[in-house]
Amino acid sequence: MRRWHCLVAERFRTKAVPLNVNRPTERVGVSPNNELHSTRAAKIYARYLNAWQKLGGASAKVYLEVHGNSRKRSAGYLDVATVGWSRAELLALKQILSEGLESNGLGELKVLVEGVDQIYFRARSTKRWGILGQVSKGVHLEFPRRVRKTSNRGKVVAFLRSLMPQLEALASS
Repeated sequence: MRRWHCLVAERFRTKAVPLNVNRPTERVGVSPNNELHSTRAAKIYARYLNAWQKLGGASAKVYLEVHGNSRKRSAGYLDVATVGWSRAELLALKQILSEGLESNGLGELKVLVEGVDQIYFRARSTKRWGILGQVSKGVHLEFPRRVRKTSNRGKVVAFLRSLMPQLEALASS
């Protein structure tokens, strides 16, 4: 059985202190140029980066980030920001994601992949200052709030588990 490393960040972000663990900034809902580079954000990012590097960091074939959003107009979509994939790989990625959602009971989501479709969440800050700027191949998933309900947690986990071997195979092709 193949295993993948998983790094979970939680309890670092509040409404009062909106830190971004995957880059040394804080604030939400603003453009990359309006994110705040702060000492406390740099400390959180350094901890995350260190843990990621201990797991193999940039030597991984694929880096996958999983996020959630509350944007009402994105409620029916899985936005997928990407780094390092060819157009053919992006088309294959879209198919893999669509089939994976369908087979795990999340088929109501339409998959929008950067480089193939117009997406809203492009992970520009993370690409510029964070982990996505350090990987050869990356995938950044933005799940809408309604899919992140506790009742769907098992479906999302099953989807992610089925996704990893396919991402690795696609990255190796």
